Amino acid sequence: MDSPEQQGMQRELLEILRYSMAMLNSECRELLRMRYFDELPYKEIGRLLGASENTLTVRAKRCLGELTANYYKLLRRGDTQ
Repeated sequence: MDSPEQQGMQRELLEILRYSMAMLNSECRELLRMRYFDELPYKEIGRLLGASENTLTVRAKRCLGELTANYYKLLRRGDTQ
């Protein structure tokens, strides 16, 4: 079981991740939600969005890059304001 300090740190990092996701454009948020939260394969996402698997793979990589940049920017700032 995690200590209260570790739990607090995990909550803070999760909050930073939430803000990082909110900073993305709606297309990136939707694509990442479908792929990583709903765990849909690119083939199914492609069918739903009318895009090829290759296109979605490239978009997802770009979106993950933006998400990572947002996350580290917020982490360095030390807040989520």
